[in-house]
Amino acid sequence: MSGTSLDGLDLCLAEFLFSDQVWKFQIFDFKTIPYTETWKQRLATAHSLGAEELSHLDRLYGRWLGEQSVAFLSGKPVDLIASHGHTIFHQPARGFTLQIGHGGVLHTRTGIPVVNDFRSEDVADGGQGAPLVPVGDALLFGAYAACLNLGGFSNISWETQHGQRLAGDLVPINLVFSEILKPLNIDFDSEGQLSLTGNVDSSMLKELNALPMMQRAFPRSFGREDLETEVFPVLLRHSLSIPDALATSREWMAGSISSYLNLNGIKSCLLSGGGSYNTALVQSIQEKTECTLAIPSAQLVEAKEALIFGFLGLLRALGEVNVWHEVTGSRCSGSRGCLWGT
Repeated sequence: MSGTSLDGLDLCLAEFLFSDQVWKFQIFDFKTIPYTETWKQRLATAHSLGAEELSHLDRLYGRWLGEQSVAFLSGKPVDLIASHGHTIFHQPARGFTLQIGHGGVLHTRTGIPVVNDFRSEDVADGGQGAPLVPVGDALLFGAYAACLNLGGFSNISWETQHGQRLAGDLVPINLVFSEILKPLNIDFDSEGQLSLTGNVDSSMLKELNALPMMQRAFPRSFGREDLETEVFPVLLRHSLSIPDALATSREWMAGSISSYLNLNGIKSCLLSGGGSYNTALVQSIQEKTECTLAIPSAQLVEAKEALIFGFLGLLRALGEVNVWHEVTGSRCSGSRGCLWGT
């Protein structure tokens, strides 16, 4: 799994067991491999490449994924690799999404069957191609009323009173913080401490809440393009100090998330993703809602998304449904993903 925040490549070795009509899992190993500056630059600028260069990067990245997988496994036998790849474009309204990391190259480098490209078929069927983790949330973490991932974007899935699973992106998180912190040459605000030294700017907060992307109906998903066309211009126009920009963004995020928890009467929520370590953000959310926010072990906080994509890959290999149309907005649910070497 590689997220839009460019933290690195998440590798999760897990086993899944279906017993007594319930799916169970065990994580044997997990590792995040930070991107080198070269890879950060390649992935961050990939959207500006021409067709030939982008196709070449797709294969190069697939080969790198294979090399990291072989080193991580160290000869351990596995049945399947599920690879999300790295998102370069996500424009479901225009009918396309692209995650690079060629599955055929990954398969030939590892000699292990591969499932990848989980999103394209759903987009072709009229869906958002996202979020996909709700299937895993429901089948692996059903003890919680909702699951909230705080990554580059925050996305939530929850079960309604009628037993229907709904999901969608709520508000950008780490990608916005990272943009604000660029002048300081640091990747994140540890525990959100710097944001606590700033003041909330009501004018900027009002503009962020009014962004067109925030008015979209569910199901909805956001991409890097939304940040560049809507969020980042707001940051530039207001030119706040870094602490004030962080504080205002934190308030925007916490308000958006807590409002959704309250609106849907959600009483318990499992957190995951790097934003779970932002104590100031989590506290801001908790102050605005009666929903109990549960933070699991550090391993599960970091591994959950990769774990679930492994699960989605398994369901695809078994020919079982791994994408729900009520979550993505597509015409029908399906078993999505490309198979290589199976």
